[in-house]
Amino acid sequence: MWRTFVVAAVAGGLLAATAAIVWRDAIAFAYLRHRVRPVRVFDAAPPPPAPDYASPAAWAALPDRADAADEVPAGADPEAKSEARAAAFYVHPTTYYRNVAWNQPLDDDEVNRFTDEVVRGSATAFNACCRVHAPRYRQAALGALPLFDESGQGERALALAYRDVEAAFAAFLARIGPHDPIVIAAHSQGSLHARWLLERRVAGTPLADRLVAAYLVGYSVSARDLAASLPRIPVCATPDATGCVLVWNTVAPGAARLDDITDGVCVNPVTGSADGAYAPHAASAGAVFFPPRAALPWTPNGIESALLALARPPAADGARVEPGAADAQCVDGRLEVREIRSARVRRAPVWGDNHHAWDYALFWMDVRRDVARRVAAFERARPR
Repeated sequence: MWRTFVVAAVAGGLLAATAAIVWRDAIAFAYLRHRVRPVRVFDAAPPPPAPDYASPAAWAALPDRADAADEVPAGADPEAKSEARAAAFYVHPTTYYRNVAWNQPLDDDEVNRFTDEVVRGSATAFNACCRVHAPRYRQAALGALPLFDESGQGERALALAYRDVEAAFAAFLARIGPHDPIVIAAHSQGSLHARWLLERRVAGTPLADRLVAAYLVGYSVSARDLAASLPRIPVCATPDATGCVLVWNTVAPGAARLDDITDGVCVNPVTGSADGAYAPHAASAGAVFFPPRAALPWTPNGIESALLALARPPAADGARVEPGAADAQCVDGRLEVREIRSARVRRAPVWGDNHHAWDYALFWMDVRRDVARRVAAFERARPR
C-alpha cells in the first residue's frame, strides 16, 4: 500500500510538472489576465482630465527641448533635431499596467517616467531623419487590450485614448510647417491608434501626399483589412517606397499565435521589403538596448518586473549599436528571428518565443537607416 502511494505520488508529481511545462504560457497568461483586469466598471468614475497639447508637459518628446527622444547611442548617426527635413509623430505603446482604472491619469509621474524610457528605446531611432514629437495620452490600461478584455469596456478605453492621439496629431500639424514631410511611427497599442489616425485623418486628404511612411509596429494587421481601409496607402514593398505602411511582429520560429489573422502584413525592417527574403545576421545594421534611467512603475502584483524588465541592460552598460544581433524573415505574416546574438536579451516568462518587447530594439539601427532612406527618396521625388 505504501509503495503504491509513493509510486502514485511520484507519477502525479511528474504529470503535474509536465503539464506545468507544456501549459506554462497558458497558465501564466490566465494569471496575468486575472491580475491586470481593471477592478472597476468603466463608468464607475469620470475619465482622467484630458491633456492640453499646447502645454509642453503633455508631450514625452518635442524637438525644441532636451528629452527622451534625443539620445544617440555609440556607433549611430548623429541626431538631426531642428534641422531635420521631416517631422515624426510617435505614439508610444502601453506603459500603464495598473488595474485601478481603464485609462492612465496623466498626473501619474511614475508611469510617465516609464513612458519616457520606452520612448527613449524606440522613438530615438527617428531622430536622425526627423524632428520627433511624442505625445502623452490617456492610454488604455494593459487589461483593456483585446488580448485581455472580453467585456467591451476595453474598447471604450481605447476609443478614449484615440481621441487624445487625434488631438495630439492636430497639435503636431500646427507645430510643423504646412509642407513638411511626415513620418508616423508607433508600437503596440500606439500602432492601433496610428492605424486609426491614417484611416480617419490622413487617407484621402492632402496629408497623404506628405506621408513618407507609417511604421505600425507590433500590432497585427490583416492585408485584406488594410487594403480596404487604406486603399491609397499601400504596404511598403521596396526599401525606397514612400507614402506607404510598414508592419512587423517579431517572433521566434514556431511561436504561438496571439491572433487569428491568416494574411498578416509583414515588412522586413532589415531589407525594407515585403518580399519574404531572408536577411542573415550580417545584413542587419544592429540592435540597440538602452540602459534604464528610471525605475519601472510600481504595481500591487509586480507584473511589470516579469514582462518589461527583460531587455533592459545593466545601468553601467551604456547604449551602443550591436551589429548583426538578429537575422529576420517574414513568414506567414510575422517577422521570424531564428537566433538573437545579444546577451542583453532574456527569455520572457510568458510567451518567451514572442519578441514583442524588442520589435524596435533588435532592429533599431535598421529602422534608423530605413526611414532616412525613405525620407531621401521622398525628397528626390518631390516637385521643387
